Amino acid sequence: MPAPPTWIYFLLGLLAFGMKFLLQALFSGFAVVGFTNLIFPPGIFPIFPWLFLFFFGLFAYRNNNAINLAAALGSGLLLLVLQQTNFPLDIENKWDMSIGYFLVSCILLFGTFYLLRLIPFPPHPRGLGLLTFLGQNSLLFLYVHFPIILYFKEIHIQNIYTVIFENPYLFWVLTLALTVIVMVILLWLPRSKALTALFSQLPVWLVLVFLVFAVGIYIRNRFFTYYIEIGLGLLIALFYPR
Repeated sequence: MPAPPTWIYFLLGLLAFGMKFLLQALFSGFAVVGFTNLIFPPGIFPIFPWLFLFFFGLFAYRNNNAINLAAALGSGLLLLVLQQTNFPLDIENKWDMSIGYFLVSCILLFGTFYLLRLIPFPPHPRGLGLLTFLGQNSLLFLYVHFPIILYFKEIHIQNIYTVIFENPYLFWVLTLALTVIVMVILLWLPRSKALTALFSQLPVWLVLVFLVFAVGIYIRNRFFTYYIEIGLGLLIALFYPR
């Protein structure tokens, strides 16, 4: 089956972002923890609008670099025009993604693709093992780093270790290092033939999908909901067919 035209991915990205506003309008005042916040804000990286990054990433990857430059410049120009008209951009609003945050994301995404493609990397560059590892296990990275950040914030680690308070970047260095260590440990699980055989069964995946929604609907404690959903996410990230 031939791949769709590249411009389709751009339209799908815009649609993914636009669906966020439509769903919020349609379901205003209605929320089920672990269900609606999986689909649209408020929530932790809900499908809409965050799916736009997937489609725009495909669009940028499959296009020539001139298109990426044009997309980055176009997003920047639109941002400036809206700013001059006093449009409420709310650029720092990540969790209930604003138009301003969306446009800044577009500038960074397309601009990064453009700039990196200008660098003459060798066919098989060395020293990129960590980036390759994180890219190959990006879904696992998502579900590992998030609870680590929650834990560090819960215990106020910057107050325990003054060096982190004085050098805030160390918070993220520590988070990345611990995330990689935990990922390496967890990746031993798929080596178990018994577990791999278990998660190769369709009924197991149907149960997992059911639990993802059921936990949010039937468990009212937000703390338990977060960590059960993270646990389910880890299982999905470790055993989904690749």
